[in-house]
Amino acid sequence: MKEPYGVGLDIGTNSVGWTVVDASGHVRKIKGQTGIGVRLFKEGAAAADRRGFRTTRRRLKRVKWRLRLLREFFDQPISKVDINFFARRKYSDVSPRDPNYNGLEKTLFNDRSDQDFYHDYPTIYHLREALMTQHRKFDVREIYLAIHHIVKYHGNFLRNDAATAYRSGTLDLQQHFETLNHLFSQADLELNLNLTTDVALLDSIKQTLVRTDISRSDRQKLIMPLLAVLTGATTAEKKRQKAVVTEFAKALVGNKTKIDVLTLTDIDATEAKDWAFSLEENQDKLPGIEDRFSEVGQQIIDEVIRLYASVNLAQLIPEGKRFSQSMVEKYKCHGEDLKLLKAYIRSQSDAKRGRAIRATYDQYIDGVKSKQVTQEAFQKA
Repeated sequence: MKEPYGVGLDIGTNSVGWTVVDASGHVRKIKGQTGIGVRLFKEGAAAADRRGFRTTRRRLKRVKWRLRLLREFFDQPISKVDINFFARRKYSDVSPRDPNYNGLEKTLFNDRSDQDFYHDYPTIYHLREALMTQHRKFDVREIYLAIHHIVKYHGNFLRNDAATAYRSGTLDLQQHFETLNHLFSQADLELNLNLTTDVALLDSIKQTLVRTDISRSDRQKLIMPLLAVLTGATTAEKKRQKAVVTEFAKALVGNKTKIDVLTLTDIDATEAKDWAFSLEENQDKLPGIEDRFSEVGQQIIDEVIRLYASVNLAQLIPEGKRFSQSMVEKYKCHGEDLKLLKAYIRSQSDAKRGRAIRATYDQYIDGVKSKQVTQEAFQKA
């Protein structure tokens, strides 16, 4: 091509458009083909997304490692009573018509029916509670199933205290708040933020945090005016104090939180998305940003996470009760509530209304397209 020509490019996030034109702006022919086209490709993923996937993979890898180690511990004693126990579990979801089906029975045990097992233990928490409270010799396979559940859903490992120091349902806000006040003053003396240490206010905050009959947003609104008195000398100082208190309230109830504001960390505006998440996601999200914290900032987020974990435990486990005991009682309570709901549905003169209520209950239990229907939405239906 000896004549002068120009190449035009239109570069997008998932495509590149191109054309070849002559000096007059007309599209040229290139090897018999019109010199115009587009190349499509997959849009690039943000580094933060890839980092999130990577940390999730690592977490799941650690879970699998723990489960493999648990199986090694139990392999020999279980094989003595049921040599195919682990094989049946591994292939339990394989169809008999699948070429990989190994021909083993699709039962949990080889010497009793699954129906008998689930009659004794309707949920895994019934089994865990029985293991802790009944003084008798249990089947080693039952012990394995209970520990497998604990290891897989390992729960709260944020406390360094001895197990004997744990008290279910206890929530010492004063100690946490005093620690945070000290850390806030270390991070920025000019912030002059002091979370309340008034016993009456702390008790009101505690009673609100452990409520399960209202939404997270409602709990946040109720505790906001109780957490601290804004003492800033100027409007700007009060605004900054309020911003920190607001994010602290969000963190406590499990709403999405601006971690940079809470930890007094300066970030670029383009990074804001990476720093906004609920503390439920801390295992996946924190590894991607923790190298940006100052030493005090790291201590602040660690303390808030410990407090959030304590709030969750206080919600799950009433004071003086065990976790499994609490879950068994919730199961029984749900059963009684379900009887009342079914009776209410049967009392409806409009069959369509009854079916709608039942459908709403199904969505409340199983969710809609993997999204959980809240208790508040269910009660409004």
